[in-house]
Amino acid sequence: MTRQQAVIGGTVILLSALTLIFGYYGYPVTAQNDASWFIIPGIRLATGHGLDNPVFSANSDIPVDPTGGNRFLSYLPLFPLFISLFIFPGLGILIPIQAFLAIALVNVTVIALSAWVLYRIATMRGRQLGWLGAIAICASLFLIMRASWSFGGRPEVLVRLFFTIGMVLVMHMRRPLSLACALGVLVGLTAAAHVVAPFMLFSCVGLIFLIHENVRKTLEHLTVSAISAIISFLGVMQWSPFGLLETLRGVLWHGARMLKGINPSGALLSLAQRPYVMLYVLIAAFLVFVAGRSLMRMMRERGPGWSVLFSALAAIPVGYVLFAAINARTYYISPFLLIILAAFVYYVLHGEGSRRIRQICVVLFVILVGISLKHVMLFPSFLTDGMRLPEARTAFADVIAQHAQAMLVLKGSHLWTLSEEYEAMLPGEPVPRSGITSYLMFAGEVETPEAPQVVGSCELVKSFYRSHSPSMFGITLARTTPGYQFAAYDCSGGRSVIQ
Repeated sequence: MTRQQAVIGGTVILLSALTLIFGYYGYPVTAQNDASWFIIPGIRLATGHGLDNPVFSANSDIPVDPTGGNRFLSYLPLFPLFISLFIFPGLGILIPIQAFLAIALVNVTVIALSAWVLYRIATMRGRQLGWLGAIAICASLFLIMRASWSFGGRPEVLVRLFFTIGMVLVMHMRRPLSLACALGVLVGLTAAAHVVAPFMLFSCVGLIFLIHENVRKTLEHLTVSAISAIISFLGVMQWSPFGLLETLRGVLWHGARMLKGINPSGALLSLAQRPYVMLYVLIAAFLVFVAGRSLMRMMRERGPGWSVLFSALAAIPVGYVLFAAINARTYYISPFLLIILAAFVYYVLHGEGSRRIRQICVVLFVILVGISLKHVMLFPSFLTDGMRLPEARTAFADVIAQHAQAMLVLKGSHLWTLSEEYEAMLPGEPVPRSGITSYLMFAGEVETPEAPQVVGSCELVKSFYRSHSPSMFGITLARTTPGYQFAAYDCSGGRSVIQ
């Protein structure tokens, strides 16, 4: 084993250990994006309640069941079904932590498989791995770990796993027909977990075959992939307690509701204000520009039919990325980050042109790693000064033990972890038709050091916010220590619900 291989192996072990530790502590708290939407149904199923989500009931502004119930019909079911396999109520580990550990195991698998893919690309054509390649691979692996924080508890966890497995199969399998069948299974599994990602994955399958084959062979293999995708998708849907048509109607109903009111210009402005996103965009644009010459040469050599099919298949990823950006769904793109990283490693080690430019690309990726280190640097502060989940659950139980059966309104993406009494929770203020006028509101602003005394017509009852501001080398890292802290408010319209 060379020193470069040892460094890459050590990086995989370090990042995997960090991922599992973060999972055990439910950290970063801000990485739980939409977890209350997708993980709660899995917990409910594992605890004998069925695949439902009473938090997002008809009393909330985004219910999961178009019929007015609590059934999880708003999305494809594979991710919560997967989570349910890892929930054991009598295990002695907090149930939300069991879910986070399940996600961490998937992310560790992705890190290990990604390291294999990147190493294979780096050592193509008999090339010996030098320090430039080792640094590029290690930086890429950290960014893969960092990307998991952008989709937290969403189905993209599985989408990224399926896509990464697909890249491994492409580099390992030699029989095109078997590869087409295997990739089709992954497309079908993705379709059972995500609404739009299977189109992206299927187009990637087509492009992979088209680059190596003629149009007729590509279409034949795409047909095989489509058939195996349909079979695997229908197989997963048999696992769901709900019918296929009922699920698809619910997904369409929910999708139409969620896309209403999105401001595309506001979404694009929000993306432009995130430095690491913009750096990703610049690097991706540069790699596409570099690959342009080879692509144009292939189009001239292979004729108009090949060019038309390539353009049609390539239009799907382009449309997918534009859809995600315009609709503020950057987590739709994150599972496919390995494409950019693989192209980056290939260009740095095998690309033509100036070595200085390739070195600059590696420096940019190292800078991107530095920008992404904030949560890692804050973790010691979370352990020493932050409110961990067990402490937060005890404080939460103490507050609600004094209430007069009031509804619990949660305003914080992580607050669903504080109890399994989901029937009493709402993710935001109740809609007018609910008739709920008296409730306890729990605010969980992770980066707010002090709770305001009044929020609207609600008065502060108890605050568990942390005022300590973590720093390193005299530089302030955040306004407050990250954690599961929250503040409770009496929103009873003048009649106290606290006894």
